[in-house]
Amino acid sequence: MIASFTQTYGDARKELYDLKEFDQPDIHFRKLCDRNFYSFHNCTADTVKYVLQKDWFKQSKFTPVFYPSLPQAISYPESWKRSLEMMKSKGVSKVVFLQDDVFAFGTSEQYDELMNWVRTHEFKMIMMESPASQLGVEDQPLLLDGNSIKIYSCTNELLVSRNPQMWSLDDAPYIADIDYLLETIYDSQYYRYPNIWQAEHYLKSKMDKTCIERNVCSDKLFDRTNIVGQNTWNRGPTMKIMYEKLKDYGFPKQ
Repeated sequence: MIASFTQTYGDARKELYDLKEFDQPDIHFRKLCDRNFYSFHNCTADTVKYVLQKDWFKQSKFTPVFYPSLPQAISYPESWKRSLEMMKSKGVSKVVFLQDDVFAFGTSEQYDELMNWVRTHEFKMIMMESPASQLGVEDQPLLLDGNSIKIYSCTNELLVSRNPQMWSLDDAPYIADIDYLLETIYDSQYYRYPNIWQAEHYLKSKMDKTCIERNVCSDKLFDRTNIVGQNTWNRGPTMKIMYEKLKDYGFPKQ
């Protein structure tokens, strides 16, 4: 079973929920998954209610997952552990990880071809953001040589050796084997960190010393937009790119 997972947090991300109404390619992709989970971490009842009534939420047939808000809130790493264990208990074998600020940049044809391949092949992890041409790995063996999309065989070691500023692992969009996530990527130390920033730096340090499968697509299928929150320094250019990608679906002109 293939499940997509998205988690939002707090109460300051309303703009994302509104803009997702125009992300029709994402809705198409979610319909290719067997289950779609949308987690609310440290969100008030008002935020939850606002998201649940959104058309994109309903069309994607998300199953909501709730984690308590302050003062009973748990840490992000702990919520991720519980979400992975929940999905595993429901029979999920492959997880599509997409943060709440991720928008779909691929085509229906690419998503269809990718998911057909994912359903019939064994792999550990496929990255879906930075394309192979940008990362300089088009010389690597092909796992999928499709009509609309290609997948190149890669490891984090190779990617970092050719892109020294790249993290050995981060929260970029991916599809991964759930057992690989539970047994190799994440561990008890990661889950103990009180916040995502410390946990991510720990994970980077761990993966800097661990060679993992990190296959790469020929095209950017999804992108973290960083248009809300603490890292909005590139918001203007990003919004213009999003407009060009999604203007046919009514995305507001920038």
